[in-house]
Amino acid sequence: MYHRILIPTDGSTYSEAAIPHGLALAKQLAIPVTFLYVKEESLAPLLASNSMPVTQEFLDELERRIEQIGKEALNRAQALAKEAGVTAESKVADGLPAQAIVAEATSDDLIVMGTHGRGSLATFIIGSVTESVLHRAPCPVLAVPAAHTSKVTGG
Repeated sequence: MYHRILIPTDGSTYSEAAIPHGLALAKQLAIPVTFLYVKEESLAPLLASNSMPVTQEFLDELERRIEQIGKEALNRAQALAKEAGVTAESKVADGLPAQAIVAEATSDDLIVMGTHGRGSLATFIIGSVTESVLHRAPCPVLAVPAAHTSKVTGG
């Protein structure tokens, strides 16, 4: 049925609430997971325009911080996978989160993601990443509310 579970994470409480659910399913189905962090570029045009004066130093620091957040989120996810005994890989993509998630997914996947994420001005205006993925994904999507945190158990 499924060959892999794709678990996007942006490091937020909401996105990380979905990780134990994805890992529990992967363990029961004996399939691997792929953690995906998307370096969102929606603010780049605004920051690069003359309407908001910023220095190259500021842009470089912002890029370093975005990469650090992603690395930390993926490291936490990998630690949970190791603890659960689930094979996992991590990927980083550039672009808009919903587009990158849909592009990474295949018809044989299951996407497990939080109902909300870190968000940005663009996602506030356009709508949630999860909603967009739900409408465009080539595979089933399990949307996990942050209130549904759980521990991965053996089984």
